[in-house]
Amino acid sequence: MVAAAPAATPNAELDAFFAEFDAAQLARSPQQQSDRGIKSDYGKWDDFSDAQASRNHEADTAALAAMRSKFADAALDEQHRLSYRLFEDRVERQGRSFRYRDYGYVFDQMNGAQSRLVAFLINIHKVTSVSDAEAYVQRLQAFGPAMQQLIAVANARAAKGTLPPKWVFPYVLSDAKNVIKGAPFDAGEDSALFADFKAKVAALKLAPEEAARLTAAASAALVSSVKPAYVAAIAALTAQEKTAPTDDGVWRFPEGTAYYASLLKNYTTTELSPDQIHELGLGEVARIHKEMSALMQPLGFKGDLKKFLVTMRDRKDLYYPNGPKGRERYLAETQKALDSVTAKLPQWFRTLPNAPLVVKPVEAFREKSAGKAFYQRPAPNGSRPGTYYVNLYDMGAMPTMEVEALVYHEASPAITCSSRCRPSSATCRRFASSAG
Repeated sequence: MVAAAPAATPNAELDAFFAEFDAAQLARSPQQQSDRGIKSDYGKWDDFSDAQASRNHEADTAALAAMRSKFADAALDEQHRLSYRLFEDRVERQGRSFRYRDYGYVFDQMNGAQSRLVAFLINIHKVTSVSDAEAYVQRLQAFGPAMQQLIAVANARAAKGTLPPKWVFPYVLSDAKNVIKGAPFDAGEDSALFADFKAKVAALKLAPEEAARLTAAASAALVSSVKPAYVAAIAALTAQEKTAPTDDGVWRFPEGTAYYASLLKNYTTTELSPDQIHELGLGEVARIHKEMSALMQPLGFKGDLKKFLVTMRDRKDLYYPNGPKGRERYLAETQKALDSVTAKLPQWFRTLPNAPLVVKPVEAFREKSAGKAFYQRPAPNGSRPGTYYVNLYDMGAMPTMEVEALVYHEASPAITCSSRCRPSSATCRRFASSAG
């Protein structure tokens, strides 16, 4: 007589529920698959349409309702109860934000689609085989439809009055024009995408005729799909710029006050009002200014705090020169600071990152508009390291006295919260990976 299999515990059932949800979410997002180092649907882009956004929202809402129906009163252990609350909080936050989705900018100077898709190919799409290179070409070929979806969403939002402020457009247009500058679009050095593709194919060490075949396919896709996509985006953005407002606050939106409060609740996870948070900010600025003032006398400075800050800002010895040597020195000092703090992480954290972290300058095509420093998480399967980007476009905006502060803010805390960490709950680990 065969013994009956033991019944699944509520904890195991919740893990299975989350695994099913995660698989369904991944199936809808080729880019999230790539982000995790999974090469399924490797030649595809996400569906960027508003209709797909609505379907994603509906799927998340249905999943939350199903979880509550089955597990709200289940006998879960502490870790699984935590995972339950994390998922609940995540979907609720996304639900609050969904009603304001039309207030988001598709094209902006920091994370806009005009540079985000190119950065994705350069930084996320790894090429370790011929099929990977062919998938890269497929994504280039699909660039046109993807960009058309993004333009359609941006135009629909513009028609409702949601436009970035006018000062954003020169940066966005500059990024877009940079993407289609250089070979194979025109004479000169290789464009950002063509140079990236060639370098990745060269690393495969293929037979010359195979490398030439792939390179020719990429060149054709860039000319026939990527260039028209950016020509269309530039035309749409140029038209939008003409009616863009000069105000840049969200108060100009119909539900701007509620939207702002929703964003604050999302990012602070508190019930504090905007006015209360503003008061906290003023208090922190006063505290920090007091600490700064205390430094003036030991440094032999005479004058008020405002003059002290201006003097520190304008000191030539706190900057490296523009040019290759100055950038190399900045990168070296950044790596030195990162190595120093990484060695001390065991003193402060119990769970340490397994993924390496590399330091890179922001790519030239987007450096004029990108932030001064930011972080990109590693792939959960170890196929891609975490990356700390520093923007060396203007060395006059990168004082050396900020090197350590930027590393600690952008890179060091981020690697300790990366998807390569090992929380005790498999469920928490899964959602740490998808949430970033």
